[in-house]
Amino acid sequence: MLYTIIYDFMWRDLRLRGAEKEVFAVIYGFWRKSKAPMEVPIKTVMDITGLSRTAVMTAKRNLLDRKLIAAHETRGKPSRYEVLIPDPLENRMGADSERWPVRKLNDYPSGNHTGADSAPKINSYKKNKQNEFNYGTFSKNQSNCVRVRLPREKGRKRSPCRLSKSQYIITLHTDSKSGIPHLHLDCNRADMDNCLNSDHLIGIRAKKAAEEVNRLRNWKRTEDWFEENIARIKQDCLAVLSGMSAFSWGQYSTALETKGYTVNLKMDASMVVRGYTVQSGSSVYKSSAISCDLTPSRIQETWEKMRPEKRYGQMTPKERVAFMLSDEGLNYLFPFVITVDGKSYEQMIPGRVARVFAEESREAEQSFPREESNNIFKTAFLLFANQVDAATTFAQNCGGGGSAPDKDWGRDENEDDILWARRCFRKAREMVTTPVRMRGMRR
Repeated sequence: MLYTIIYDFMWRDLRLRGAEKEVFAVIYGFWRKSKAPMEVPIKTVMDITGLSRTAVMTAKRNLLDRKLIAAHETRGKPSRYEVLIPDPLENRMGADSERWPVRKLNDYPSGNHTGADSAPKINSYKKNKQNEFNYGTFSKNQSNCVRVRLPREKGRKRSPCRLSKSQYIITLHTDSKSGIPHLHLDCNRADMDNCLNSDHLIGIRAKKAAEEVNRLRNWKRTEDWFEENIARIKQDCLAVLSGMSAFSWGQYSTALETKGYTVNLKMDASMVVRGYTVQSGSSVYKSSAISCDLTPSRIQETWEKMRPEKRYGQMTPKERVAFMLSDEGLNYLFPFVITVDGKSYEQMIPGRVARVFAEESREAEQSFPREESNNIFKTAFLLFANQVDAATTFAQNCGGGGSAPDKDWGRDENEDDILWARRCFRKAREMVTTPVRMRGMRR
């Protein structure tokens, strides 16, 4: 098991405290064996002392500044360490005359600082007497002048926070900008029994306590509010982008402001937008927090990807029909291909016309058989595409007995797409279906 020995001179003479004492004890233990620079990895020091990497590096830097240790570099990085002071333990078990030169050579302030003179007798303590503390385990061996620090155990218990037995004050405070009320809790570190309240991971523990209060009272967490607001703002931003025929920051900001947001554009000296924030209520969100696709460097690329002509080719047939019939696709042209008698006919149809075709087709399916309703749809499409001869031939081949279009058939000058599409469907029903003749009663 890894351990380190902490001698009396380290804290009495060298005045080492905390992490510096722990790190010096580890380096001293490795150096004392050979009296030569030894490699002491940071990971080894962390395993022995239980300190963090930052604490170990800071302690080494302070020891180097005090010239208690020296570092030998390898490839520009310190790898081996040695102790610069003479070894105080070389003559510690001898007489006073043998210990004095060591004391003078080390230039200690006064008195015997090697720990041997003032060490209690062996019989004054029981052998291997153990003392347990919250922050580690110490033991006194037979020399009674050293302390052995054992590694810290994970999951060790600490003293809890006894707020109910402590002096505290709670004040209600409102934020100066947003006006949102929140509480401040000031508590005395020492409780009424003169015991210290533990501040170990106090921020994480306080957050967990707040989450527990939210759970007991069925309150919504701050993270949930944040995620909901981000999702709502992102949806509105994408909706604004999809409705823009050409991208511009002015139109983008104005459209968001009509939805109740406040947009603040941040420009550089050349008037190029480098960032922006969206304020919803009293909360302000950066564009990078909303979505990486909505940042100034990528928002125009996102807008180009949202164009219908970009998305239509990547959709499935079912998605294409849904997009054509949606409000977003009303003013866009979509390619429509139909095959009649082995020949393909293609026509660009606006989204509003596609919606009329869908409505008329549903009415035809309710009034006529399925096959006949399909023939009506094809005939109407050919008439809409000004393929009158093909429509007449197809209607006759499928058994239609209605009247064919006359020579003056065509679209009027003042007729829009919707009226023209509905007139084509009415004519297609006359061409495909056979009119029922009503016979009167014979005399």
